[in-house]
Amino acid sequence: MYTWFEQFVNFYSTNGTMDPFQIKDTIDLVREEYPHYKPEDFKLFFKMAKKGYFGQVFGRIDGEVIMNWLAKYDIHRDTQAQNEAIKAADAFKPSVEAKNTTGITYAEFLEYKKRKETTK
Repeated sequence: MYTWFEQFVNFYSTNGTMDPFQIKDTIDLVREEYPHYKPEDFKLFFKMAKKGYFGQVFGRIDGEVIMNWLAKYDIHRDTQAQNEAIKAADAFKPSVEAKNTTGITYAEFLEYKKRKETTK
């Protein structure tokens, strides 16, 4: 993780850069705040940050900037997860609504027919 942070910090041309102690301290804060993040989360975060999704760099990149950007990424991440859950629920909805009708589905009819034949 240290290597990712170091490469990320070196990506920017800033007046002051983070020294190894600051990078380690920031990593500790990130792990404490976001223990549920996986490597894929950090990879996506760094990519999005480099593209400027969370704001511009005005001469500095440090722990505070990174933590603020991670807070924005966390909101983005939660929103995406919520949207995916809503899409999955919406995809499931037609089959649930079909169950509330007065008829049965074709699959239910076949199952009923199969049971009827085995009970003869």
